Parts: sequence; C-alpha cells; structure tokens
Amino acid sequence: MQDSGLASAPPTAMRMPLCLPFMHSESLEMQQRGFAFLESELKQLEETVSASGSEAPPLASTLNMSLVYAKKHEEVVAKWGRFPHRKTSTKYARGGFDVWDKCCLNSFRMSHDLL
Repeated sequence: MQDSGLASAPPTAMRMPLCLPFMHSESLEMQQRGFAFLESELKQLEETVSASGSEAPPLASTLNMSLVYAKKHEEVVAKWGRFPHRKTSTKYARGGFDVWDKCCLNSFRMSHDLL
C-alpha cells in the first residue's frame, strides 16, 4: 500500500470537498472530471471495504448521493451550457472567464498531487 502513495493520502472524507468546484463549474469538461473523481473515490472505498470484509461505512451513501447530484449538475450544463439560474451578465463582467473553471483546475491538480 505504501508503494502506491495511498498510505500518505488524506482520507476520502477529506478529499470530497475537492469535487465541489467541479460541480459548480459551467464547463461540461469540468463537470465530467468531477463526476469521474467521485466515481473513483467510491470505487476505491468499495474496494477497501470489500478487502476488509466489513460493512460499507456511512461515507459510501454520502458518495452515492454526491454522485447523483454531480450527474444532475452535469445534465444541466450539458443541456443549457451553463446553470440557467445564474446571471450571465456577471460572468461576462469578469471578462468571460469563469472563475469556477480556474478553481476546478486547481482542485483537480491538488487531488492528483495528494494521490
């Protein structure tokens, strides 16, 4: 386990907030990365639980619920290209660059640095 770098990685519960900027980005690519991140976290947790022979912890249901919300966010961005409830003028007042996208990229880099 130590060879894979997982021994020094923070627990799943501490990595979950890293997906929030992805879920709030209006970039479909970022949405997909966030969903993939949560899927990999759930898979890793399930493998750990399976190997130990114990019951799934409450964190597994939290990850499943987060996946449902991540999928809903992704579907909205795929359909509309943005979150319709947001004011588009705010985005364009910032020069057209979505601050959330930059935040997503930084979180994505951090999550990979941790693993």
